[in-house]
Amino acid sequence: MHQRTTNNEMITPEDIKLLVASGEGYNVEFKVSVPAKVKELSEEICAFANAAGCVLLIGVNDANEIKGVEINNAKRSAIQNYIREITPALHCSVEIVRVDGKSIGVIETPSGLKNPYVLSGAIYVRIGPNTQKLTTAEQMRDFFQQSDRIYFDTIPNPGFDIYTEIDNGNFNDFRLEAKLNTSVSDKQILENLQLFDNGFIKRGGILFFAKKPEEQFFQAIVCCVLFKGITKVHIIDDKTFGGTLYRQYQQAMDWIESKLQVAYLIEGAGPRKEIWEIPLTVFKESTINALSHRDYYEQGAVITIEIFDDRVEISNCFMRPVNHSEEISEEISVKGSVKMTEKMTEKILRLIKENNTITIDELAGKTSKSNSTIERQLKKLKVIERIGADNGGYWQLIEL
Repeated sequence: MHQRTTNNEMITPEDIKLLVASGEGYNVEFKVSVPAKVKELSEEICAFANAAGCVLLIGVNDANEIKGVEINNAKRSAIQNYIREITPALHCSVEIVRVDGKSIGVIETPSGLKNPYVLSGAIYVRIGPNTQKLTTAEQMRDFFQQSDRIYFDTIPNPGFDIYTEIDNGNFNDFRLEAKLNTSVSDKQILENLQLFDNGFIKRGGILFFAKKPEEQFFQAIVCCVLFKGITKVHIIDDKTFGGTLYRQYQQAMDWIESKLQVAYLIEGAGPRKEIWEIPLTVFKESTINALSHRDYYEQGAVITIEIFDDRVEISNCFMRPVNHSEEISEEISVKGSVKMTEKMTEKILRLIKENNTITIDELAGKTSKSNSTIERQLKKLKVIERIGADNGGYWQLIEL
């Protein structure tokens, strides 16, 4: 989808065609004509300024068809006069662009840097696809408390210098993964990703590409702690990871993998196979969800990954817990408990390797577990099978 990201350049007919082809969205809205009450346009402009900005095209219908519109000097002047009533002053122009012989009205509304914007004493906000006027003191109080928090990653950061504070190595990795030509400038990439606005990088761009995002937003870290036992008393290892969001994910996963138990299946001269008691997918999904849903306005809202003898907890302070046991939960949440037996898988495999005729009774005795627990663990392994009866038979590796 093509969307405009800056008001510094005149919108072109080609830009308009791309916007129309993509349809209405978060930052694009169509009007087939100027409303009879011109003030309605300025109400919507005020609402978009209180959100993330917008390109408003007049002369395009809901079916994504360019119909054209006639905006005479009187209407154009009326629109501009109503826009001037918005306070603080909002700088957006009303332009007429010819597209295939048809006139299209274009109003580019920037994402406001001085929220809230007020029109005739009222605050207008976007609720889904609609503009709503806040009329009660309670609504206005809620807006003042919550408006910044809704669009944290879309807010420009005037104090950030993209020429000195961008992680060039990370940017180059992104270029390679996205197969981007080296001739495309960093600034152009940020604009194409909608991470650049009004000459400033947005906070989302800082989180993805800055050398040290944690210097801008202290919550942008992942704290990893390994405990001895099942309580938060004895710390064995403690690491804190910063950097770009992707780097935080990589470091957190490397740390988790280094602490979890894994068994290895060796068959002949081939490469060994890793057997994780808990699939790594569960940790990948939970860590990604934690990074995606971190609340940068909550003090202390850092992500914590804590490993105990019997569980792993990945948490973000405002998220509710969801348990991960034998079934992997796909629900988007960032606190989970993953049950782990105390190196049981590794111990069972070792005992079978030492004596492939060992019985379930003998395994239970050597691991201090019940027969039913041993049977459940053997079923979960899925790499060995029993040939013959429990007495007189033997264990055999299964080809995977």
